[in-house]
Amino acid sequence: ARKCAEAVVLVEELDLGCLASVRRFAERVTASDGVAGGGLHRLVLNAGVMAVARAESKDGIPETHLAVNHVGHFLLTLLLLPALRKVHEARIVCVSSGVATVGECKLDDLGYVERMYDGFMAYADSKLFNLMFTKELALRLQQERNSSQGPLITVNAVHPGEVRTEISRSLSGWVYFLYRT
Repeated sequence: ARKCAEAVVLVEELDLGCLASVRRFAERVTASDGVAGGGLHRLVLNAGVMAVARAESKDGIPETHLAVNHVGHFLLTLLLLPALRKVHEARIVCVSSGVATVGECKLDDLGYVERMYDGFMAYADSKLFNLMFTKELALRLQQERNSSQGPLITVNAVHPGEVRTEISRSLSGWVYFLYRT
């Protein structure tokens, strides 16, 4: 961890595709001597994969985008909520994507067993799940605050725009061209 003015920036290993790694990360961060032991002010859910080959996660989650982009962030958020509740005003920012608008919520085929696998659509589905989770979490935290005057935890989802990063390395064709220019 490095101190920056009054803030502490934490760099830790985390594999969002492995739920045990997510749990270990949350334990390290929230330990009494950890950076967030006294409370966590900000949580930015930004890591992810895009358009990768279909594979099952180490934990048996039937699709990589779902495991890394959604389930890993979901578990991480739930595990860090107690640390977020320790401060007066906290914020959770979920980095989603505009492609969530074409995603589908096919709960009976999360692993693309019944439909043809498309890595880009699997990414879009995971980003739709991010939005659904963000909306529900914001609603529940607001209800919690209204009923108990608990801490203010703001939850938002953002679309960062088309940002040139390595997340697009698995893309091909015209979609790759759009993300690389």
